[in-house]
Amino acid sequence: MKVGLLAVAFILIFIIAWPVQGNTESPVKHVTQNQELTDLTDRILQYTDANQTDAAKSLLSSFDKKWKALMPVYSEPDWRTVEADALQLRFQLDSDVSSQAMHENALSLRLCVDALTGGGAPLWKDMKDQVLSTVMGMKQAIDTRDQADFQGRLNDFLDLYAVIYPSLIIDGPNDQVQMINQAVTGLENSRSTAVNDKVRMKQLNLIEIDMSRVFGQNTPSGNNNMIPLIAIISSFLILSLCYVSWKKYTERRFAFK
Repeated sequence: MKVGLLAVAFILIFIIAWPVQGNTESPVKHVTQNQELTDLTDRILQYTDANQTDAAKSLLSSFDKKWKALMPVYSEPDWRTVEADALQLRFQLDSDVSSQAMHENALSLRLCVDALTGGGAPLWKDMKDQVLSTVMGMKQAIDTRDQADFQGRLNDFLDLYAVIYPSLIIDGPNDQVQMINQAVTGLENSRSTAVNDKVRMKQLNLIEIDMSRVFGQNTPSGNNNMIPLIAIISSFLILSLCYVSWKKYTERRFAFK
């Protein structure tokens, strides 16, 4: 009876472990592909900043090919975000736009791919001081009633926000990101409207608080990629223990006979 139970357990564990065993190389391969995407976006940014648009477009084509192969691994909102960013950059590289606009879009792609594929602290969080300093600058402009300064600092803030927004979609808490985006949209839409200084200051305070929270959020570790490998090792350990127990049991049984 015990031998039968052990045999059944052995077979069940083997069946459970078998599909995972077939993908033993997938975690390592996945990490390698992610690194290739990250390296490509880094080089795209470098060539864009150097005004070598042909080289940047060539690298972007290589990125598109690798991305299409890896895209099904990610959720639809995430891959759509990366697709939109890459498409926007291609449009700008093919158009007569300012080098600053191309830099910002290339940086945005670099940051959102890092947010999607990287482990540990994402690069977009390094822009915390830049983003929050523009908010502080707008508040100071309101205090001094300098409308021209306020509009200029608002432009700077919107440019920076556009750079990190794709990363926020991928990496940030959905509810907080939606609240921030609504507040930023409201601020932008009312920029040409006569708004009471207290109301404007309230808008900026809310944006500052929410942005600080998002920048301070802990990012899930990239160790989740190791879960399949851990499952494989655990399955083989269980199989080994079951086999040893079954072998000892059969040896004792034959010894008694």
